[in-house]
Amino acid sequence: MRRNGKSQVFDDGIPKQAEESWDRLAAWYSARKRNSYEFKIQLPTILNLLGRLHKKDLLDIGCGPAVYLAEFARSGANTLGVDLSRRMLDAARENAKMANVKLALQRVDMHSLPYIDNSFDVVTLILTILNVKILEKRQEC
Repeated sequence: MRRNGKSQVFDDGIPKQAEESWDRLAAWYSARKRNSYEFKIQLPTILNLLGRLHKKDLLDIGCGPAVYLAEFARSGANTLGVDLSRRMLDAARENAKMANVKLALQRVDMHSLPYIDNSFDVVTLILTILNVKILEKRQEC
């Protein structure tokens, strides 16, 4: 989020701790995701709620291993997945390869997204812990 041309960052210590934690969990989390409740039950519901994605620009914040993002790409969306964890993004690249889809991926701290407003048609934030301060500040902008 930008305000007066400057990125806003909240809780400075949390992103580093989160990155280290998700880097440690990346392999386990990616392996369990495809057979998980979230994937089997939530994904069809999410796809239904999002509607037609063909040619829509979609940002997935906290994409993790990108199992949802790969499905969004299969539905025709132009996808960008962002995550703080390098190892999660490595898992996302591997999952994209296995799913035979192309995903744009970027290492970004969701607390200070570098995109201007209205850059995307659809933004998802699925099973991501996000500081509520960000949402409150977003409403003020």
